[in-house]
Amino acid sequence: MSDIPMSKVQASMPWETPVPPFRYGGDDDSLSRAFEESLRVSREIDVQLLESKKAMEKKKKCVQILLLGQSESGKSSVLKNFQLAFAPNQFESERLAWKTIIQLNVIGSLKLILEVLQREWDSTNPEASAPQNRELRRIRLGLSPLLFIEQNVMQLISPGSHNHRDLCVRPGCNWKAMLKARSEVPHDDDSRRKRRSKNPMQKETDPTSVLAASRDDILVLWNDPNVRAVLKKRGVRMEEMPGFFLDDLERIAAANYQPTDCDIMRARIRTLGVEEHYFVIEKGMSLFSTPQLLI
Repeated sequence: MSDIPMSKVQASMPWETPVPPFRYGGDDDSLSRAFEESLRVSREIDVQLLESKKAMEKKKKCVQILLLGQSESGKSSVLKNFQLAFAPNQFESERLAWKTIIQLNVIGSLKLILEVLQREWDSTNPEASAPQNRELRRIRLGLSPLLFIEQNVMQLISPGSHNHRDLCVRPGCNWKAMLKARSEVPHDDDSRRKRRSKNPMQKETDPTSVLAASRDDILVLWNDPNVRAVLKKRGVRMEEMPGFFLDDLERIAAANYQPTDCDIMRARIRTLGVEEHYFVIEKGMSLFSTPQLLI
């Protein structure tokens, strides 16, 4: 038997955890309080984990809504109102794209007026309609830059489309992102921002400046009594057509025009086929709030 004391042998055994000596008296209360505190903290952690789990499950839960209806039944208006009410930030981020669509709606209305006038004057006596034809050619020549820009924008958002009468896009083309990317410039690049107005591609796909320069001619054309008489004779009711903005031309054709929520609701673009839209709900609706629907 070795002469090494037992206390030194026990201290040299690392696999044994030393147990603090138990003390009687006042330490019983402190141990009880420590145990209760640890239980309280454990319960709080369990509650937080449960709430986090519920929040994650709520975020992962996807609600699918199917909108069905014939053309001009208001599906797009319902979708825009839903986005405005529950995803306002996303709605705001798409305002620039809708500005271009509204401007294209104005150009489409002008094209329809010119086509109706052309059919009317072609059906009359050539000698009697000669002055009108000369005036029509002058107007068409003045508006030719707008028609050129319209073709460029349509090739951008709907390449290969041959529908020149109605503004339409194909499903999945992501036309909003294309229109937004066309005009976006990084905020930290001043030199690129200064060169923005000199970019020929920007001018060829942005009708703002040309529309502002042609505003007076368009107003004269739209307010001409003879033009209104021809439209009425041909049964063309512009005011009842979707995407009609000629009565708001003085505001829309301004160089600093920003579309209002009502303008976006009235904007017209037709989708050829079934299209999916994804929204992240940013805010809910309280029980006592009344949603404001824009049509």
